[in-house]
Amino acid sequence: MSLSAFYCPPPIRHRRPLTARDYARRDFAIELFDRGDYPSAITEIFTHAMPEVLADKPFALPFSFAQGSALFDVRIEGNDLLITTVLAELVDGANATALLRFALSRLAGSGQVWQPRLKAKVLRLEFREALADLHPLKLLEVLLKLPADASQHDQWLAEEFQVARPGAAPLRALSSDEAAAALKFWQQHWRDMEILHNEVRRRRSVRMLDFVGSLASHLVRVVLPLHGSLRITLDEQADEISDRDESVSKRDSAMAKLIRSMQAVDEARLLASLGHGDYAINPLREGSPSSIHSLYGAGERMQTIHEHRANGRLLEAGLELVAYASYLLGSFSWPEPVEQALLQFLASAHEKPIREVLDSLLKQAEQLANEFGKHGVQTPSEEEPAETMP
Repeated sequence: MSLSAFYCPPPIRHRRPLTARDYARRDFAIELFDRGDYPSAITEIFTHAMPEVLADKPFALPFSFAQGSALFDVRIEGNDLLITTVLAELVDGANATALLRFALSRLAGSGQVWQPRLKAKVLRLEFREALADLHPLKLLEVLLKLPADASQHDQWLAEEFQVARPGAAPLRALSSDEAAAALKFWQQHWRDMEILHNEVRRRRSVRMLDFVGSLASHLVRVVLPLHGSLRITLDEQADEISDRDESVSKRDSAMAKLIRSMQAVDEARLLASLGHGDYAINPLREGSPSSIHSLYGAGERMQTIHEHRANGRLLEAGLELVAYASYLLGSFSWPEPVEQALLQFLASAHEKPIREVLDSLLKQAEQLANEFGKHGVQTPSEEEPAETMP
């Protein structure tokens, strides 16, 4: 049995179009820091990092912000800037030993500028730095990485170690229609991945394995607001599949394991792992024209897809086109016109016979490259899709 159409419905996850950061503020913050005006430098960096949150209100300390399910407090203590978030509170029945072992082995790290701290049975992630030593670029790096680290782990810690999460930012539950759509997508998606994985094994195609693994994880990220242990399991197993330093047999086994584990998720667990959160800092990286050009522009990738088409390998051609769009939407944030064009690309493929829509998808891919990828070609210094896409 082969897959005749892709299932890529409209996102349930609330996507946030890119709000461009003001890099003049970042540069001005460096000037202020060099002058010794540390509070003003901090203000400029926060305003640069959170343009939507601070568009209508001035930044002032103490300051709080939500990043998904994590809630952060920012304040000055003495001559230090302190950024903290509560990850967990030990309660009766909690697996305290395992939690602390995890915190020391996975959350802590030499050279890491933030560290876990345990005080009065409350585990926090904490960043502390003297104002005179806190270069604006260092603060910016913390703001872009620490909230993502915390929001990735806090729900998982509660599920894994039976701890409380006092002061966590609440996630908004899905509506009944959204919940029904999420369940339908989850079931159909993993059925499709099983069919595609069987095709991978039948054709013994490593290239096809790369794209099936990519689509399996990125399309979920596009469609669902997934959190907690289920999100971590998906990400970890997807990383195993995409690890090209591993043997093909191990990566193939990881793909089979991912499909089995996701198909085994019951409705209650899935719905408990879904929710809409607020994000002070966009959780997705800023997309660039070079990212689109590298995938849909003239070059080896599109040439290979056209060769698939010419040789009658329609499934592989369609798979690669849809996987690229899922990657671009699942990994990056885009200005509204680009976002809508990529979503329309997936909508054009949704439940349509591959043989009927493939030529249209090829034309849309060319249009995407011409309209949104024409401003630049990849440079070695950029974080390139080639690192994760074939």
